[in-house]
Amino acid sequence: MIPSLDDGPYRDNTEESLYEELVAHRPPPLTPHELRSKLSRLKAAVRLLNCNGVHLVQEGAMRWLTGLRHSVIDIDPAAESPVSAVVRFDNTCVRIQIVGKAFELTRAVPEIKTRFSMCPEIELSYATEVELPASVLIPRMPEYRSTVLSAVAPVAPTEDDNQIRKTEWLAKLSRLVLSYVLRHASVGTTGWVIRGEVLKRLSEACVECNEVLVGVSGQENFLHPVVNDGYRIEAGSFAKVAIGARYYDALYYITATAKYGTPLTKYEKRSESAMMAAALGYASRFRTGTRESDLYAAVHKVFQDVEDGFQVAAFADSAYYHHLGGPLSALGNRDYLISKDGRNTIGAYHMFSINPVHRETGIKIELQGITGTDSEEPRIIDEVSEGIPFENFSTESGKTVRV
Repeated sequence: MIPSLDDGPYRDNTEESLYEELVAHRPPPLTPHELRSKLSRLKAAVRLLNCNGVHLVQEGAMRWLTGLRHSVIDIDPAAESPVSAVVRFDNTCVRIQIVGKAFELTRAVPEIKTRFSMCPEIELSYATEVELPASVLIPRMPEYRSTVLSAVAPVAPTEDDNQIRKTEWLAKLSRLVLSYVLRHASVGTTGWVIRGEVLKRLSEACVECNEVLVGVSGQENFLHPVVNDGYRIEAGSFAKVAIGARYYDALYYITATAKYGTPLTKYEKRSESAMMAAALGYASRFRTGTRESDLYAAVHKVFQDVEDGFQVAAFADSAYYHHLGGPLSALGNRDYLISKDGRNTIGAYHMFSINPVHRETGIKIELQGITGTDSEEPRIIDEVSEGIPFENFSTESGKTVRV
């Protein structure tokens, strides 16, 4: 629910104590159960191609495998890591060779050795030059990207569910940080200050951001507002912050909006409720086995039904106003955006993120979820926590979520 805030500072001791508790109780970046599950999926994926190994080169894939950061810059799905891993599956063990320049290995060797010591069955070695047997899947092979993605993308249940716990923790922290920052902003606050405070509080929790988009007065109609000089919060205006937070291989995308100086109008409240209904209706169609083109085609009907139900004129025109989001993975960002002629198929236990925007008011709703098995309704990541404002909404099947 969009809060309407006056132009004075806000402080909530409950909110601050929740933040401190979350920072103090971060889930581990990697657990033995999680690592073994990941290696099992990777083995199954490469064996389908009659290979016995794979050369992982993407920064996102290396974070997924090692539970460590290796690159010092923001990453995208194609970004290569300064260190790579040749993972080979023999009958009796897993052999992993870490490859990188000598100056990179001074850090990577002790850190990865410590991380992998929890799984003694892994044989670990290091090299400054890579030697690849013919049976190892390599990046220039046409099947490489889809094979690696099939192993890295699923956030599947495991014995300790650490991948899911990391994502849930990151969702809760991200919501709390944006709530805190927007409540402490006031009339006159610049986008630079908001961006800096978001990054500061996330960094204190060992979380980084792939993106921080901030829109204030004068940027209401910008779908992807960029922080620049000359923009600040004005009375009666909205401030909107969108982030892509990352905790090692976990990602969470969220948009938060607040209004300053004046209350929300009745139309703005109706627009927000309509957008939430439309977002949930669209998100509920992310089912295992659904074709990308079918998802694209379904969006307009979802928005038309909401227009009819909420009596928001021309609401269906917003169906394709913004991009339609899509699946995302540890490789770095969305794996692809849903498109009209797309041929991809939604996989099981895949994360996805959507963020439709109302053309008239600029109100954006961002939801992230995880697909289930078969045609099961996806799970919306709806972390409920005392001290954070939430509101009940219902999906088309009648399931209640708090967002």
